[in-house]
Amino acid sequence: MSVSAIVRYPPVDVLSKGIVVFNSGNNDDEALSSDYLDYIAMRGYIAVTCPFSNSENKMLADSKSLLRATLTVFSESHLPMYLAGVKSGGRHMMLAGSDCDSARVRGILAVDAELDWPFPELSPMKKLPNSKIASFLLVSSMESPEMKMQMKAFMEIADCHNKTVTCSVVEKNVTTPELDGIDLCLDLLEKQKIKE
Repeated sequence: MSVSAIVRYPPVDVLSKGIVVFNSGNNDDEALSSDYLDYIAMRGYIAVTCPFSNSENKMLADSKSLLRATLTVFSESHLPMYLAGVKSGGRHMMLAGSDCDSARVRGILAVDAELDWPFPELSPMKKLPNSKIASFLLVSSMESPEMKMQMKAFMEIADCHNKTVTCSVVEKNVTTPELDGIDLCLDLLEKQKIKE
């Protein structure tokens, strides 16, 4: 299966910090997806996405294909790679990364991701113990009891399987909840990179 990748590069005077493979989780709004990509690129990352299907299984297949294609196209690059997504897009990028054993993929950034799902094959919570990815940055744009409970359960599972999870909540919305969430994810990522 092949995907039609859409790539945004940082401005010419900005040194690339890494590659972000992104799923907006909102397949009907191409303008919104484009805004997210542009913002990620402005922050200094090469941003890669593709048109995703609305079908659960097809979106997962698209996410995996996009990850494989990005690893192939950027095989000569030494830049670290991150998977990122919003809502269902975050869930699908977690699933796509769960069986990717490339050392280039350093972590997953997710905003308002659906961490649990009724079907085990589509649930990041169920896939987490065997996931090849060891670092997760989870951001919630709303502090709902259900989201808190899911993030807590996800962290407990991760802790038992030597994976690191950083959770945060967007304090106030400046633009949109999703864009503020992406911004906070990238802030957390950059703080982590400084510590390393």
